[in-house]
Amino acid sequence: MPGYVFSVNKVEVHNNRSKGLHSDSDWLSMLVKINDQSQHVGPFNIGPNIHGGDVLTGPWTLGPVQISDTDNVSLTYLVVNLGHVDDHNAQLGLAIQVDTAYIGAVASTAPPWGPVVGAFVAGIGQVIGWVIGQDKSNPNCDGEVLHDAFEYPPGQLLRQGTPHTVSNDYTTNTPSECGNPPQTTLIYSIIDASSVKQRMMIRGFDPSQGFRHIQPAVTSLKSFMTL
Repeated sequence: MPGYVFSVNKVEVHNNRSKGLHSDSDWLSMLVKINDQSQHVGPFNIGPNIHGGDVLTGPWTLGPVQISDTDNVSLTYLVVNLGHVDDHNAQLGLAIQVDTAYIGAVASTAPPWGPVVGAFVAGIGQVIGWVIGQDKSNPNCDGEVLHDAFEYPPGQLLRQGTPHTVSNDYTTNTPSECGNPPQTTLIYSIIDASSVKQRMMIRGFDPSQGFRHIQPAVTSLKSFMTL
């Protein structure tokens, strides 16, 4: 049975969610469901001081996951900004609350997940207490940066092969007090868990350039086997 790794390779921030020169601190959660079994990872703090123009480089991975050609597979991911709170531990506490509620809402629901995630994101602000506040120069712009959901019917992963890489663009509505909405490109891949070459690829290395190309960045190939 093939083993797959689901990887968010890179996040390109064209415009962050916070107003003006204020920075974002973004947190990522991912979930994969194979038939009735779910696996999830997160929350990852993918960038603690994010501005428009920044490129956040992973990979942030889930897996290996054993998937046969008779399995129904669903993937969803969510990125939220929690940068209005400066303290990292306080952000982590909020991120865990969001992640727990998100996983609970999605894992207990049959796909397709697109409407489920959309409804969750619309209501989570009330649970967490995302309130704009009275300070117009520094409003609380915590909230969703992006979310998405994908369905892979039986046999699709095998037919499309690996590595399977997708680049998606997102624009998310925000309160007018926060200025222009966040605009983001997220690049994710599904790779063969047994392929060292593909593990290198999601880390941004080109194996065709030879091992000499990767020696300054890593000490051994063992680092690629920990994904």
